[in-house]
Amino acid sequence: MVNVLTWEKIQEMYPNQWVALENVRYVKNDGCNIETAQVICAMSDDEYAKTRAAFMKNGKHYVYSRTSLEKMPFCGVMV
Repeated sequence: MVNVLTWEKIQEMYPNQWVALENVRYVKNDGCNIETAQVICAMSDDEYAKTRAAFMKNGKHYVYSRTSLEKMPFCGVMV
């Protein structure tokens, strides 16, 4: 069983990484600020796109967040 962790503990355990999360609970149900969650996996910036695509291909839909915005790579959408 995967442990439920606070966002602060997730940030401490996986600094400057992307995390795939499940069973996310948000502060005041705001849909933005994570209070607690279960970590499915952690990944580097280089691993993020490939790992997320693999999960999606297998029908797995998680919440993705980066534990620090420091040195965050550019992310955007082109139309």
